[in-house]
Amino acid sequence: KAIAAGIQVSHLDHHMYVLHARPDLIELYIRLGRDYGIPVRYIRFLPGEILNVNDPRIVKAYQDGLMALENAGYPVLDKIDARNYTVAAEEKREYYLHFLSELRPGVSEIPIHCAYNLPGDALAPAIDRREADTRVFRSEETAEAHRREGIRVITWREFTVKMGEK
Repeated sequence: KAIAAGIQVSHLDHHMYVLHARPDLIELYIRLGRDYGIPVRYIRFLPGEILNVNDPRIVKAYQDGLMALENAGYPVLDKIDARNYTVAAEEKREYYLHFLSELRPGVSEIPIHCAYNLPGDALAPAIDRREADTRVFRSEETAEAHRREGIRVITWREFTVKMGEK
């Protein structure tokens, strides 16, 4: 429906890693991306912190999906930070600066949950952690960490084009 409405879809995303719970959902996710020619959010290495690596059906579905994406020339992430959501608000700055300093070459995704705690508005869950994400990623200190570490922030569209050139 989004495509039919003229929306340019940049990628498919498995919110909160829910598709990693069942092999058939992993397969459907990959198929939808390929059927519609849309990149899917997928990591090159088995994400043990978010994937049940003790279930051989899930592991096989994940590995098959990775192979299908790579064989078709789809972009695949090298790292996803799947742990930051639960970091306490007062620890976010240190957590992210350390994470950025430890990044290795490749394409990494850091899902952040930005929000402001404004009086009178309905509050998002974990508003203190979300507001901390906003402060950290809007700070000059984080911009300086990007420069110092040689990190370039890109969009999904840039990622797709860049990977398509290889």
